[in-house]
Amino acid sequence: EYDPNGSSKLAYKYYQMSLILVPSIGMPLNQLGTLYGSENYGCDATYYYLYCLSCTEPFNSARENLKLLFVKNRNRFEETKLK
Repeated sequence: EYDPNGSSKLAYKYYQMSLILVPSIGMPLNQLGTLYGSENYGCDATYYYLYCLSCTEPFNSARENLKLLFVKNRNRFEETKLK
């Protein structure tokens, strides 16, 4: 998240590898959602958070992260509507 030189690509790779090893745990999906939270108006993050919540062992913070993402997009929509 802090390195503009491409560390997010490395993080993505390791989170994907962890999903291959243990696909029932949702934590890597939550982290991917956080990693891609600002791309495509949050659509990528929404996918990862929902996927995380559907796992056998969901990561509980994904629900709150998803709510925050929806609030952020609602506020963005309201600002656009006012303009």
